[in-house]
Amino acid sequence: MPQAPTAGRVPQRRRLIRVPDLATFRRTLAAAAVDGDPDAIRRRALILPSRGAVELLRRSIEDTELSAVDRAVVLPSMFTREDWLADLHASLPNAPRLLSRMEREVLFERATRVAAETAPPPFHVRPGLTAAILDFYDELRRRGRTVARFSSALAEQLAGAEDLDDRGSQALIQQTAFLTSVFEEYERNVSAASDLTGDARSGIDEHLLRARALAAAEPWRIDHIIVAVADHPTDPRGLWPADFDLLGRLPALAAIDIVVTDNTHDAGFRERIDKEVPDLEDVRVAGTPRSPVLRVANGDDARVCTEYRDREEEVRAVARAVRAQAAEAAAPLSRTAVVFQRPLPYLYLAQQVLAEAGVPFQAFDALPLSAEPYAALVDLALVVARTGGTRDSALALARSPLLQFEQGGSAVTLADYAALDRLLIESRVSAPPSGYVAAIADAIARQTRKDDARAARATRAAFAVAALATSLAPFRGAPTGSAQVLAVLNTLRAHERPPIAANRERHLRARSAVHASLAALADAFRRYDDGPREPAALSAMIHHWIERQTFVARRGTTGVHLVDAVAARFGDFDHVHIVGLVDAEWPERQRRSIFYTSGLLNTLGWPGDIDHLTAQQAAFRDLVRLPAETLTLTAFQLEGEAVVAATPLTDEARGLTREAVAPRDVRIFADERLALAPLAADGMTGAPAEWLALRQRRPALSTPEYRGHVGPLAAQEYRVSTLDRYADCPFKYFAGSVLGLDEEPAEEPSLTPRERGTLLHAIFEKFYREWAAAGRRGINTGNLPEAIERFERIANESLDALPEADRVLESARLLGSIVMRGAGERVFLAEVDDKKDVVSRSLEVSLNGTYEFPTGGFGPGKPIAIRGVADRIDELSDGTLRIVDYKLTRAPGDQAVQLKVYGYAAQKRFAKDGREPDVSVGQYISFGDDSNAVTSIAEKNSTVALAVQIGAQQFAQHVTRIEAGEFPPEPADVQLCEWCAFSHVCRRESVTEKGEEGGAAEA
Repeated sequence: MPQAPTAGRVPQRRRLIRVPDLATFRRTLAAAAVDGDPDAIRRRALILPSRGAVELLRRSIEDTELSAVDRAVVLPSMFTREDWLADLHASLPNAPRLLSRMEREVLFERATRVAAETAPPPFHVRPGLTAAILDFYDELRRRGRTVARFSSALAEQLAGAEDLDDRGSQALIQQTAFLTSVFEEYERNVSAASDLTGDARSGIDEHLLRARALAAAEPWRIDHIIVAVADHPTDPRGLWPADFDLLGRLPALAAIDIVVTDNTHDAGFRERIDKEVPDLEDVRVAGTPRSPVLRVANGDDARVCTEYRDREEEVRAVARAVRAQAAEAAAPLSRTAVVFQRPLPYLYLAQQVLAEAGVPFQAFDALPLSAEPYAALVDLALVVARTGGTRDSALALARSPLLQFEQGGSAVTLADYAALDRLLIESRVSAPPSGYVAAIADAIARQTRKDDARAARATRAAFAVAALATSLAPFRGAPTGSAQVLAVLNTLRAHERPPIAANRERHLRARSAVHASLAALADAFRRYDDGPREPAALSAMIHHWIERQTFVARRGTTGVHLVDAVAARFGDFDHVHIVGLVDAEWPERQRRSIFYTSGLLNTLGWPGDIDHLTAQQAAFRDLVRLPAETLTLTAFQLEGEAVVAATPLTDEARGLTREAVAPRDVRIFADERLALAPLAADGMTGAPAEWLALRQRRPALSTPEYRGHVGPLAAQEYRVSTLDRYADCPFKYFAGSVLGLDEEPAEEPSLTPRERGTLLHAIFEKFYREWAAAGRRGINTGNLPEAIERFERIANESLDALPEADRVLESARLLGSIVMRGAGERVFLAEVDDKKDVVSRSLEVSLNGTYEFPTGGFGPGKPIAIRGVADRIDELSDGTLRIVDYKLTRAPGDQAVQLKVYGYAAQKRFAKDGREPDVSVGQYISFGDDSNAVTSIAEKNSTVALAVQIGAQQFAQHVTRIEAGEFPPEPADVQLCEWCAFSHVCRRESVTEKGEEGGAAEA
């Protein structure tokens, strides 16, 4: 309750000024602000809800006064609540500095640790919960309640609960004892800090500030306050009971004017304000409430709010309406406002949509710092700092466009990081990022195929990533909390990249806010509690602090106003579009306490839900009569994939005169102008115009070049295995073998496919050589156990050189388990099932050379130089050949030509006395396909010999097309496009499946 005026203070005039609507509200504030001589104006201050409201009212005053008189205008001070307290603090002589929010959180963190020793809480105290405890304490004190009153009131409410078998009530009693201890410990610490004159730890909070302001010997420079905000819960940005109590007791304050609309006054504000500021004089300002025309969708007279599919469609409709209104009238766009409850995502969405529509705009709302790219950079840095980093997190941080690194006097590039990433995957490096330099040197030394250029790039990137990880290491091991935070801050400062001109100002503002937050946290630790923190808890604390911060990024100086519903009350607009009118956002939800129920809090002065809802309804009733001419209400139906409903608050607009507006079928956005016929590109600029120019220079889709024809290519030596890629899809061959594009290497839990293939071939080669040396030839049912036993011994000898984890996994693949056959058993059983005696066996047979391949006609064949190695070729007792190829996963499709070409070349290589042997067996043995371990190259009811001849002819046809430069996107199976590594460079709209007649199949 407010105290009686103290002796010796000046008499205080207290007025409650009631106005009928927001237009009169704004005019009353403007007139009161500049009333009197300049000295009187300089001693006056207005308290407004936000900086946006300050800017709008300032403009309104300047427009009114400067148009009326040809002279300079003196303006009073315009404060938000925080600005008012800061100015009041600045007026106190020799006062300790005002503690920042971060410093108070650090003090509360320490207080929770101390309190937990004597009154343990029924929950685990996390960084976010510490901030919630501070918020609860502040609200308690701002509502005029002391810690003692809090403890006694809840003790009274919970009396007797400790004797009941009710764990919920007992937890509340335990929680109350803990919170009381926290609050008392915090107040002792702040009281001690306020007495440390001249010490860096000296400081006071807003609650001690009130007491010092009332006891100050020197008066505050302001003697007239105009309050243009209501109280909580009427206005979420309004004043608290303790604030009104302070205003009523400040000794030098001669006049208080509280200006409210009739709707706010009648929604319970008068009853509450009489308790906080007694003896208010009622003043009535006459005025005629505005009655704007409500524009509604044509043909729907029952609705006052037009609904759209989503927010983007809603903002697009607003842009069309703004352009239409601007064309109808000569009024400037600054007389139009788009009003929302929450700035996000409308500020970001409007920036994109209105700019594309050619509608200039301006906004004053502060943006959340956590949504800025620089805050995302901090997230990446904290992941590496907290854990030491993984390959993904360390490279993501190093690749950030906001950072730069130099090595050897030149910048480390994205190509360097790509080379490092690929080498780390291929070499399966398990070292932490700080050890990449040594690990990469070792990996390069072990490479069988040397690539000096790529090795140099990977080494440069390894030095950069290792230096980055090392600079962040103190976050985990520094002896003080401030040093842990400074490890992140100093790393960001040391490697920051200068911003580009396009977003320089916004980037610098966000960067400064992030750096200031980190520096403030380090400073708060250093002053009040500098013990080391657990990296995970400290990371969460930094995240929580950045999420609370906002920064002002001024957008535009002219055009349509983008303004929130609270600040909009202080603007003078002809046309208003209220957007986002869904039940989840309108009315603005009251933040509920996470500690106590509303029933318990009512005893401490917390308002009920009905008070908040009534106040919000009154505020919306004022808002719909804000514009002078027209009002539009819009909502959306989908938020992501969730269906949302329009708010019932829109019923407040049913009393307005309506005007039906026909849909505007005008194409103003780039996608509409470019995608719909006829093309409407006149006046188009920027990226859409550049794209259109490129598109118009593109040749017709019917030209051969568009379909993958690049012109003749010179004959070369062809690696047979790569021709299977051409058989799968000609464009895939073009991307990999002609353009030389790399496929992204897959991360393997053990050996890479190349390493596993090398191991497998080496084991089989050693087995067959020992098998032949022992006088054995073929494998049959009689010697199968001996073959398996010998294979297991050779495999185990080879596996001994592998790490333990790899050895266990590869052993299961090679030797099998109770649920699957191993690779050796698969190969041997395939030979047993064939039931043909082996005369001789050749392993890793090189088939390099030039062969004449059939082309399908009666003329001579086509000489083609090939490279290839057959895994195994067996000469059988009937004079035929058996060709075997091992596949780590599964056999290729029927379109594959590799084994067929090997068979064709083997016939030439194994010819004797001018006679070429037939190929009677051609098999793929698959180690990753349990259902189809052995696959013949011959189709059903056909022979292997015929398959070889057909495959050789197909191979020649593929080579002919390659040398003709034909690489159409023509997959053997269109589903291959789903996992193709080159889909990002493929003209997928022209994809056709082989064998398809006519149109394209969409990939």
